[in-house]
Amino acid sequence: MNKNRLTIQGVRFGYKEDIIFEDLNLTFQSGINVLLGANGCGKTTLFKMLAGVTSPDKGTIRLNDKEYGRDQVRPYLSYIPQNFNVFPTLTVQELLEYVGKIKYGLKGPALKEQVERAATLADVTEFRKKKMRQLSEGMRRRVGIAQALIGEATLIIADEPTAGLDPEQRFKFNQVVQRIPKEKIVILSTHIIEDIQKFSDQVYIMSKGKVGYQGSYEDLLHSLDGRVFEARLPAQGDPEQFSDRAKILSRDFTDTEMILHLGFYQRPEDQAGLTPVTPGLAEIWSYYE
Repeated sequence: MNKNRLTIQGVRFGYKEDIIFEDLNLTFQSGINVLLGANGCGKTTLFKMLAGVTSPDKGTIRLNDKEYGRDQVRPYLSYIPQNFNVFPTLTVQELLEYVGKIKYGLKGPALKEQVERAATLADVTEFRKKKMRQLSEGMRRRVGIAQALIGEATLIIADEPTAGLDPEQRFKFNQVVQRIPKEKIVILSTHIIEDIQKFSDQVYIMSKGKVGYQGSYEDLLHSLDGRVFEARLPAQGDPEQFSDRAKILSRDFTDTEMILHLGFYQRPEDQAGLTPVTPGLAEIWSYYE
């Protein structure tokens, strides 16, 4: 299978004095790419650029051999909205047919085939005759995936698609995402760290417009091996004594002690007063965030 590729090179973007990206360089390939970051880190701005809503002040974005701003890229893009509250009086079947007709000009057997395929992949067949207003939030999100699968989009983007869903709805949504054909580039943003361990092929951690980590989920789990330690200080101690060597990943208190988990930039040679610990996923995110 030939891999599709989305390349972001030397991108700068800002609003007057508020610079969001200064020199952003990223590559996404076929598979499920999860962009993890706190609110305000630049995820939504990046997605607006990928959707063609805004353009970078400098740099280039390429989808295979198509360059944003120079070539027509919209036919190769699909977007999964966070809140898919559209056309409340249409049935799911009618909505999917409408998307196929309006966006891609499909009709007849070609339209029927695309709608059937999308409905099956997104697991909406059982409620395709229901009107959109009758669906639960989780069902509407799955319809959002179905409409994104109609046509031959190379790039599918979804900004915080699991936000607001309960655990069972998130589980079902993530199951459906895994059915998206592997040759497509899927980019999902989230601030829910549990999501990335479910299905991601590549993980990207973004903070303040920069990417602190890029790699597989398994590599992420081991990226701080040998560099995370616990330090115990008096309750009124000064944690800043470690600031030039490590990042504080978490802190806890007892009546007499301050307990720190520290992510060292380099494995410390002098480990006196330090106890090696295995960091949790939230602590690993904190290191790169």
